[in-house]
Amino acid sequence: MYKLLLHITLITIAFSNNTTCELSTFSINEDYFNESIVGYYIGALDLNTGSTNVSLFRYSITSSDLVCYEGGASLKLDFSFSIFSPTLGFESSEELVLGKIKLDDISSPIILSNNDIDFSTTTIPGARFSLLEYEGPTEFDSPQITEIVSSILQSGKIPNGIYSFKFLLKNNSNQVIDQIEKSINVHEPSYITLISPGGSIDNIDENIVYTPLPSFFWEQDRCSNCTLGIRVCEYIPEIHISEIDAISSLSNLPISSYEDYYEINDGVNSFQYPSFDAGILLPGKIYVWQLKRSYNTTIGVSNLFSPVYSFKLHDGTTIKTMDPNIDQIKIIIGSEKFDFLFGDNGLLEGYDYNLKGINNNENDISLEELYNLSLKFQNEDYNVIEVIVE
Repeated sequence: MYKLLLHITLITIAFSNNTTCELSTFSINEDYFNESIVGYYIGALDLNTGSTNVSLFRYSITSSDLVCYEGGASLKLDFSFSIFSPTLGFESSEELVLGKIKLDDISSPIILSNNDIDFSTTTIPGARFSLLEYEGPTEFDSPQITEIVSSILQSGKIPNGIYSFKFLLKNNSNQVIDQIEKSINVHEPSYITLISPGGSIDNIDENIVYTPLPSFFWEQDRCSNCTLGIRVCEYIPEIHISEIDAISSLSNLPISSYEDYYEINDGVNSFQYPSFDAGILLPGKIYVWQLKRSYNTTIGVSNLFSPVYSFKLHDGTTIKTMDPNIDQIKIIIGSEKFDFLFGDNGLLEGYDYNLKGINNNENDISLEELYNLSLKFQNEDYNVIEVIVE
């Protein structure tokens, strides 16, 4: 009898351990987050249902205790969505969306995908789903939130800024089991300003380049994930009616007919024409160039184009071996003084025009600093008082 009772007790203990789900064994994990998207447009979201066909994120809630998948466990999930946007004048993070979700009858790992959830969702893979609380942009009375919503509705997209997602996984006693946070830095570009070489085709004689491997300079705002490309084409006055017409014709760069633009590093503001894998620029010919930035949005790929600049390659019998960065000196001292020094029969004719060193107030400076300095002259922040040749 004693042995029988002991045997039954052991069975009872084993049975109890195998049927109790330890909610603390659950954790929330990020499986996927689409960080390639730069522009978030409300056109990709059904404002009435909250549904979208754009894949933004996928999270999973899993347990190391298989007993928890037998259908009796329940969890709560608090979520919030905040914005920090200096472009709107907000120097601190503001909550834009918050809510609470109940997850019942858990039968397998729970999948939370933005494609599977909208305002009418009742089930998701792994559990029964119910939205307990929700506060969206229209429910907040804050003047700042009102301004955010107004900006979104007017522009049709969310403004540049840092967007933070936070998920708190809780048990039935409202104790936090696990949590996860995610921040994305959204910066959609708005401009590309070309600096040199070139300008308008109407002033082509003022935009002479002395090297078949010129350096190109520009200014652009930040982009969180852009692809940048350059296109260079010959302008033929007898054929092309405008710079736009010419830039759409057969290109010297890229040389391949399968590419529209030659991809370069988006994180730089300068590029030197390559000595290989590109068409040769010929003396006396006119050329046009343009930049394009491409990036993903929730409604497809968006492209931002720069203006088209024109320049002419020096048409002398021989092209001077001139540092392509000498164009920055031209911007600083002006075309008239530049031609006086470096042009045909110029004061410095016969000299080596390669920049051996650059200094500002007797301090050596880098090429990037020279570019920044020339930009100030172009913007007329600085003016030349006198040019001295030693």
